[in-house]
Amino acid sequence: MHTFINALCKVYKVKFQLLDSIYDFTNQRDIVQDIALRRGRFEHKLLSSNNLVIRNFLAVSLVC
Repeated sequence: MHTFINALCKVYKVKFQLLDSIYDFTNQRDIVQDIALRRGRFEHKLLSSNNLVIRNFLAVSLVC
């Protein structure tokens, strides 16, 4: 996640502290939140799968 934040700082040529202002101005969301939301939706989709192997695999991977 740190790599994405550094890249955005370089793209917008601002310090880390100003990224929230950039997000507000450009109507973007924080990239870290987007990645976390995407992962959560993916895990939810796998947990609701009819395939028992996929559900068990996800349950085991979440514990580790």
